[in-house]
Amino acid sequence: MFDLPIGHISVLLLIPVLGAALLMLVPRRQTQTLFSLATLASGLDFLWSVKIFALFDGASGEMQLIERAPWMPSFGIQYLVGIDGISLFLVLLTTLLMPVAILASWSVKERVKEYLIFMLLLETGMLGAFVALDLFLFYVFWEVMLVPMYFLIGVWGGTRRIYAALKFVVYTMTGSLLMLVAIIYLATRHAQVEQALTFDVLKLYGLHLPFDQQLWLFLAFALSFAIKVPLFPFHTWLPDAHVEAPTAGSVILAGVLLKLGTYGFLRFAIPLFPDAALAAAPIIVALAVIGITKVRSINHCINSKPSRTSWQRGERVHGETMDPRHPGKHVPCVLAHDVLNKVAGIIGFCELLESDQSESEKELHIRRLRATALLLAELIQERSCDLAVICLSGEAADTGRSTERKPQESISEREHPRTSVSPV
Repeated sequence: MFDLPIGHISVLLLIPVLGAALLMLVPRRQTQTLFSLATLASGLDFLWSVKIFALFDGASGEMQLIERAPWMPSFGIQYLVGIDGISLFLVLLTTLLMPVAILASWSVKERVKEYLIFMLLLETGMLGAFVALDLFLFYVFWEVMLVPMYFLIGVWGGTRRIYAALKFVVYTMTGSLLMLVAIIYLATRHAQVEQALTFDVLKLYGLHLPFDQQLWLFLAFALSFAIKVPLFPFHTWLPDAHVEAPTAGSVILAGVLLKLGTYGFLRFAIPLFPDAALAAAPIIVALAVIGITKVRSINHCINSKPSRTSWQRGERVHGETMDPRHPGKHVPCVLAHDVLNKVAGIIGFCELLESDQSESEKELHIRRLRATALLLAELIQERSCDLAVICLSGEAADTGRSTERKPQESISEREHPRTSVSPV
């Protein structure tokens, strides 16, 4: 029997589900009530994540707020969730963007009830993937995310929404099936060595495999995560999904879903198969650089949202792979770079294109939005180093080493002297 412990993380996962269940009881004609309840549920989830942040001990490098309950004991599968410095900020990002995305969805007029239910279920799937510490549970949440996103693109998307939704699902599920095979093999291999069948990733970290086995398993995990990032040459689904998705769907896709690929590398692929990850690092770096240069060359001709997103994903994977000893230190910088670019940029730009303003007025507002987003993103990015210290604080505690932090200029000031940006 599945005995769910109601801890802080379980409540975090249940709030959107309960909100979606409550929406089912509201008549579909009461659109204002539906939007209000969905906003309330996502807002409460954000406040609960802030409470989790307050409970988090930044001086500890261990998993915290761990909740464990048997699910399918005969197969070694359990409900196991927890949080650390990496997943903490990704949880905060998810709960912050969801109410913003719902507030940006008031222009949706058709099937509002189903739209909001899918948005809340999508939030639960994303949060579950960030906090799951059982590999099978992680795979369940990983697949659960596909269903709401498929319908959001396929029903409320643009003219080529069916093509984009099918392409998104086919790409993601292809990599996911290989990852499932690798997960099952990893658990059975652990059972052969330790005489205990488990999908607990904290125990699987200690499993030492020969290099050839590590390589094949790493490739299976890496393919699934590279598609989600997306990494060249698995990126071709992204422009179609971005263009055809509704405004809120595009925000969630760029702001949260794509980060799951990088998170998968950090949480599973690299620590589970360190030797294979080190050997594959030059190839991954090469693919990331190809993606960066390819998209940057396109940006000389087209300043498009999907192109910029692909470029940023390539730079992220490049940075994580170049420093495998400290893979989590880039996470705060990633969040600082993305939050305002996604919220102010994507929402403002998409809503602007749907308005009835003249071309000259649109161009003026686009330039103002771009300048404002860049200034605010730079402001947050300057403070991201402090967040990086929180993410890595446990490492100093584990090793017993401490380093003195000297006052220094921010990266943005050192590499790019601050210049004023005209809002016009």
